[in-house]
Amino acid sequence: MRRSDYVAHRIGVRTRQRGGTATLRHVTSSGGPQAAMNPPRVVSAVVNGAFAGGATSMSLRATTAVGRLLAGDRILVGPQTILVTGTALAVANVWTAIPVQALLVGLSDGQAATFSWAADETVAAEGMQLDQRWFPGTEISGSDSQVLVPAQGLSQPPRLGDLLIWAGADHKVLGVASKLVQGQVVQWVLLLRK
Repeated sequence: MRRSDYVAHRIGVRTRQRGGTATLRHVTSSGGPQAAMNPPRVVSAVVNGAFAGGATSMSLRATTAVGRLLAGDRILVGPQTILVTGTALAVANVWTAIPVQALLVGLSDGQAATFSWAADETVAAEGMQLDQRWFPGTEISGSDSQVLVPAQGLSQPPRLGDLLIWAGADHKVLGVASKLVQGQVVQWVLLLRK
């Protein structure tokens, strides 16, 4: 085992022991003049119409629906978890013709829907004292937070604009710095704002 791999492993263990878990939500945006983000912003989603068991597309409406659903996102309606198999863009607070894995049971108009996002990763996170040296030139406010996240096990590095759901609140990632050992990233330092 290389020294950097050993250090990365130890940092992950230590962060889990000292800190807790959080959800890192990788936010993406489609290109073009009407960029649509995933995960979308959704308020009060419900099934839009009736759909028979075995159907491979469905529709949702919401008080607010801005953005797109991507393959791997999951829609939870009652006891059923429905896997999204393609892309669907919300237009006027409605997603129509959402490609999904065949429904196990039928859906009724108005059934409440919630979501889990393919972009979410469970990570270890440990708060630390704010230190401007990690983010030179960045304006830091008194309510900002700084968090350590082990690099080991992440599917992709954190980016500006991602969200960290930590300590009971959503925090936007305003800064990302890395700690290196022998040229390998072993830990991410995130600057967060509620």
